[in-house]
Amino acid sequence: CLLICKDTSRRIGCPRPNCRRIINLSPVMLIPEEQPAQPAIPAQLEGTRVVCGHCGNTFLWMELRFNTLAKCPHCKKISSVGCALPRRRCCAYITVGMIFIFIGVGLTVGTQDFARTFHATYVSWAVAYLFGLVCLVRACYWGAVKVSYPEHSFA
Repeated sequence: CLLICKDTSRRIGCPRPNCRRIINLSPVMLIPEEQPAQPAIPAQLEGTRVVCGHCGNTFLWMELRFNTLAKCPHCKKISSVGCALPRRRCCAYITVGMIFIFIGVGLTVGTQDFARTFHATYVSWAVAYLFGLVCLVRACYWGAVKVSYPEHSFA
């Protein structure tokens, strides 16, 4: 489909329904008549088309690896591309959180008599429980993060 616009236009909204993409046009440079006119090569963007997990719109995601988060340009919300990253991080945070909880329980049981004379031992208990709790809260975040999926077009 040929897009027709004025020669003074710099930004054009895509006329396709549900696209909302803004096309930025570079300024037209005048070519002297001595030089032969060369066809303009459009800049092809490399990336993956992704369907947002929040709003369902498609956007172009420029990362080459699937271990980062993507921000949808339509709804401005963050989601994970693919389900591997949140699953790995959720499992890792649960593991580390449970280790710190067990360390806290071990410190509590092992140093109960020592803590009665030296009250600073309670701080080590609190730090272990706090780290464990923070890791478990992060695991809940990664378990609940929305997932966006790459669009597979067979055209």
